[in-house]
Amino acid sequence: MNAFDRQASDTHKAGERELFRGHGIFKFVLPIVLGISAFVLGVAGWMFSPSFDGTFKSFSDVIVRVVGTFLLNDSQTKDVGNWATQLGKILAALTTASGAILIAVAAAREAITGISTRYLLSSHTLVLGDTSIARHIAEDFRRSGHRVVQVVPPEAPKVLPFGVARVRMGFENAAILKSVAAHHARFVFIDTGSVAQTLGLGRTLMDRVHAEPTAPSLLRRIRRQTRTQPDRLMLHVSDTLLAREFADFVSTEVREKSDDKRTRIRPTIFDENWLIARQTLGRYPLFKIAAARGQPRVHAVIVGFGGLAEQLVDQVMLTSIAGTLGVPRVTILDRNARIYEQEFRVRRPAVLDTLDISFVEFDIGADLDSSAHPPGQIEGLLASEKTDGLTAIFVTHPSDDSVLRTVMQLRRWREHLGIFNASIYYATNSEEAAFNILGEPSGDEARPDRFIRMQSPSEVISKAIFASESIDRLAQVLHESYLKNRSGLGDGVSWQDLPETLRRANIRACDHIPAKLWTLGCDDTGLDDAGMPILLSTSRDNLLTLIAADRSAHSLDLLRKLGSLEHERWMVDRKLDGWRYGAERDDQRLLHPLIVPASQLQKSPDEIAKDLELVLTVLRFVAKS
Repeated sequence: MNAFDRQASDTHKAGERELFRGHGIFKFVLPIVLGISAFVLGVAGWMFSPSFDGTFKSFSDVIVRVVGTFLLNDSQTKDVGNWATQLGKILAALTTASGAILIAVAAAREAITGISTRYLLSSHTLVLGDTSIARHIAEDFRRSGHRVVQVVPPEAPKVLPFGVARVRMGFENAAILKSVAAHHARFVFIDTGSVAQTLGLGRTLMDRVHAEPTAPSLLRRIRRQTRTQPDRLMLHVSDTLLAREFADFVSTEVREKSDDKRTRIRPTIFDENWLIARQTLGRYPLFKIAAARGQPRVHAVIVGFGGLAEQLVDQVMLTSIAGTLGVPRVTILDRNARIYEQEFRVRRPAVLDTLDISFVEFDIGADLDSSAHPPGQIEGLLASEKTDGLTAIFVTHPSDDSVLRTVMQLRRWREHLGIFNASIYYATNSEEAAFNILGEPSGDEARPDRFIRMQSPSEVISKAIFASESIDRLAQVLHESYLKNRSGLGDGVSWQDLPETLRRANIRACDHIPAKLWTLGCDDTGLDDAGMPILLSTSRDNLLTLIAADRSAHSLDLLRKLGSLEHERWMVDRKLDGWRYGAERDDQRLLHPLIVPASQLQKSPDEIAKDLELVLTVLRFVAKS
């Protein structure tokens, strides 16, 4: 080789070295990184394939397309390829192939789920809807070990609900109930976000269940469908009036059309406003706070008026009669209070005339300067608070932002003018982890500087679903005791056939049990999920002693005291439904001769004995719980 050739060879090798230094990342490092990434993503695709939703926007499709975009092709690697490049190409090819298979499997997943649900599944839990409450309920059922199928609209967000099979269908066609074997499910929960649609699907399922022919037992075994109707049909209805009217309508229909061959399904309707009010007043009994602050009766202020506020009014009035406290007082503050008062009077006649419930026009967000308010208004609120004291404040605006703003304004009113001197309970649509700006309450319940968050709709509905059987149990015991004491009258109605209004009346009577126990001096550590007091061991022993006292003079005095207390609660309950005193009972005009103070009642010994037996029934149930 001459000098020229040797110089050319040296120049070529130097160029190769420069090329290697300039493109080393493409020749060695990049293939390794891409190969490892492709392998990891391929394994991840296989691991999480059961959660893919089967659309071309699914996670697996995104992985395949992204990896394919960055992989080197043959023309880029054939001249500079090495073992790392070839390994990367092989792994990429395997990942691409597996990704394609996953896309095909995922695309058929919802169809397979629908078919298996319709023809194979039985005793599963069916959730219809994609609201936050429906998702929360589906997840809670999954955690409790149920097989859950959730039907969502086609436009629902693409999520990965691990352990929950999702089927996309339109709710407009009631045929979806057959497609997902709703009548073979054990539990059905419906919340589509529309009250009318939810009630429509619930009613369609009720009619379908009753009209569904019973298949031969052998065929049911082959198809694994042993059920002909759900154990429970649960509907979420946020409109309190519609919830109550629909429940009454259905209970009447069930009572009239049931036969011995098949019992018509009776839906359970969840109204979150009622549940939130019950849970809040059960967890924080206002009679204890009023007594600790030396107040003659409970006085609650409600800021804002709507469905939740109205339920709080009822629950405060029903649960706060205890010991020597008088009938509660409720003041509603809102800038449009007069309008709400007129609507309330039309909807619930006579209530404001018989109970101490008042509407006051007051703008919490206005300046603290008294000139921004009508003359004497702030002075009137101060005088009212001084007379009765203020037990609790409830903020019930519909949005979390307006709730937070009002809470902060109330704090300013308290600090600058000494008004609104009580703990503030605020409503929120968010769960606790997402709305904890004001912190957790601490210290003495009677302290006026506490901010207490009421539970969100999804939280209270979930708790009510899993505790509803226990909640109903005592109400049923009370009704059966009532029937027993009326034996011989011939017009008793069993719990199964009891109208929804009277069922709810029995549950409202159960809500007063903590007040009765507190009146007896029985201490508790709170309520269980069913709303029953958790008694201290000493209180339970005292309660058992009272029950076994064989009607001694002391025990009779205590029982009569509870009987008078129950009569006062019953009167408030009747007045909240619009009843008034009348010399003769008139169900059309809502008149009743017993709506008088307990001290004015003229009862026979037999009637007094029946009242005592009803009180003892409650105490026996609590003592055994």
